[in-house]
Amino acid sequence: MADVLTTDEARVRWITLNRPETRNALTTQVNDTVRAAFESAPAGGARVVVLTGAGGAFSSGLDLRVAAEEGMDPATIESRMRIHFHGLIRAVRACPLPTIAVVDGPAAGFGCDLALACDLRLVSDRARFGEIFVKRGLMPDGGGTWMLPRLIGLGRALELMLTGDLVTPRRRTASAWPTASTPRSSSSRRRGTSRGRSPAGPRSSIAR
Repeated sequence: MADVLTTDEARVRWITLNRPETRNALTTQVNDTVRAAFESAPAGGARVVVLTGAGGAFSSGLDLRVAAEEGMDPATIESRMRIHFHGLIRAVRACPLPTIAVVDGPAAGFGCDLALACDLRLVSDRARFGEIFVKRGLMPDGGGTWMLPRLIGLGRALELMLTGDLVTPRRRTASAWPTASTPRSSSSRRRGTSRGRSPAGPRSSIAR
């Protein structure tokens, strides 16, 4: 089965990361497919784009095994991140339609930043957000240093980035980035987003 599933339902473009065996870890090929799905959504008649993950996870971030196979020399790393990873974040931010991350399970590292790049975040009771880069000896990547302070304030953002702590739904009163709750069931999430949670106004009023 494909690593990324794209479907259009009730004018909602659904993009599902489909690598549950890796908790939907991200590769250059996965990112390029997701980016193309975002960029083609307006022409496909969608009014909103929803990004989610299969198998009880949103995304665990960079697939280190695949990255090591592709090469870890400085030039390869720079090209991979600039074109395939940062390029995906730019595509999400540039999408003219409202974007929603539906998070069920962990969204860690670059997976967390991918959720932050969306306009809204709907979370289940087992969602986990983590800027865990510091635990890998890395600085936060994927635009998190820009987006997170604007969502929850500089002090709280620094705390999460410097400690690598996970944010759970129970702690969301201290962190403004989850927008609303959503069921664990993928079919229930689809019904809720398609029927009641997606923007309903004229396209010109919600497009960028």
